[in-house]
Amino acid sequence: MKRMIGLLGVIVLTALPARAGNFAFSVANDPAAGDSVEVVVFDELGGVPLAGADVLVGTSLDPSDATAVTGRADAAGRFVARGWGRGRIYVALAAKKGYERVSVSGVRGSSITIFLRKLAAEERLVLGTGVSGGWADATSNKMVRAGLVFKSLGAMDLLSFRVESLISPLKDKIDVFGEREVPSNLVLPEQEVVVFPVTISLDKPSYRLPVQAGRRLRLAMLQGEIAAKELTSGGGQLSAGILNKLKCRKAALSGFMVPEDDFKREIDSDIELQGVHRVTPALPPFAADIIVAAVMDPDGSAEYMLPTDVKTAATADNPSQIKTVTLAAPVRLPAGAVTDVVAAALGKNGRLVSGIRVRGAGKTVEPGKFLELQALADVTKPPASLDMRAPGSGVAVVIIEIDAPDDAVIPVWNAYALPSAGKVSVPLARLPADMKVRRFSVSALELGAGFDETTVDASRVMRGLTRFSRAMAWVKPKRSGGDRDE
Repeated sequence: MKRMIGLLGVIVLTALPARAGNFAFSVANDPAAGDSVEVVVFDELGGVPLAGADVLVGTSLDPSDATAVTGRADAAGRFVARGWGRGRIYVALAAKKGYERVSVSGVRGSSITIFLRKLAAEERLVLGTGVSGGWADATSNKMVRAGLVFKSLGAMDLLSFRVESLISPLKDKIDVFGEREVPSNLVLPEQEVVVFPVTISLDKPSYRLPVQAGRRLRLAMLQGEIAAKELTSGGGQLSAGILNKLKCRKAALSGFMVPEDDFKREIDSDIELQGVHRVTPALPPFAADIIVAAVMDPDGSAEYMLPTDVKTAATADNPSQIKTVTLAAPVRLPAGAVTDVVAAALGKNGRLVSGIRVRGAGKTVEPGKFLELQALADVTKPPASLDMRAPGSGVAVVIIEIDAPDDAVIPVWNAYALPSAGKVSVPLARLPADMKVRRFSVSALELGAGFDETTVDASRVMRGLTRFSRAMAWVKPKRSGGDRDE
């Protein structure tokens, strides 16, 4: 059973970057703006102006930048820097206590709107519960049927690849050769499964899923079937190859909701799946597991995507042996929906990620060349700075994370760079002294030939995502005892 749980977690994980939801900023360019630059700061969640937010406009992120103009946003979340217009390239930074800070280097527009997100520790959670239904009939009593209920995925989720964000932290108990704990968002229809020489009974149709209050979301469910013997072989260890033994049969996507309190929502799998896409990825630039996934984008926004299948095309142990795999997708696409194919190379235990998104994929898919990237080394103390450079038609982002309660890490600074910035150094000295950096990453996102850095629309820019990469490392201070496993 543990292997089935992990397997379903990988399914959702694969379709998956660091910020969920919309992009963190928009840029506009008004030729009549004169010599002023306007920075407007909003709460990402409710679109509420963040009065009192600290704002900086300058030529670099260096704390010693003598050109920097600083101030605080007014009641409308607005700050105006004089003498910075007429085509000048600048850096904008916004910060407020209790929120992740955001900086953008290489801005050429006359105004920039920055959306700050509350620190994860400040978020309020509500609990969703319900019963799953619409199960496909069992093809054999030697097959295990199971599903996972989770939040739909945004294109920005493709950078993070963290299974823990998709597996519920809550536990439910089931009786399988004694009482066992399973994630509360795992669902199992009533079934009798033969695991020679015994028969086991499974029945857990209900889910429990904690979600962030006040955020617009859609619930998703993916159900699959796999031979029980595959889950009991190999000493109980989950391998990437087992993905190819799973048959994804049905899926579901709920309507929109903005839960403010605990809620109930039944979810029935009504999307029939069948093998549609034959995918042959290219050789990645580093030894990696190559995972390919089919993802349904119901409205073309790339904000509420549903993974419908995932397979392994190669493994890090044998990276040059690349297989052509077939992915299941909806038999009938809803009006306005498209199916994308995502190929992701995962190296160094997930510390290196390079991926490709093929929009509106056809029956035969060759995703193309993966992005090159430089691995980051773990360190015993935070580096003085981190360097990045945006691709010609996209952005780069450095994400700094700190320790949080319950042995977690949370992002505190999302530093973006646009192409006009060239090479950007992100000085960690800009963080408050009481923030202890625990993890950091450098990512790149190619956003298509139509990307224009002078007019960026946060609600639409991720629709153009084509390739992405992420390199991550940990700060591991020297200790007299052991360190946690990362």
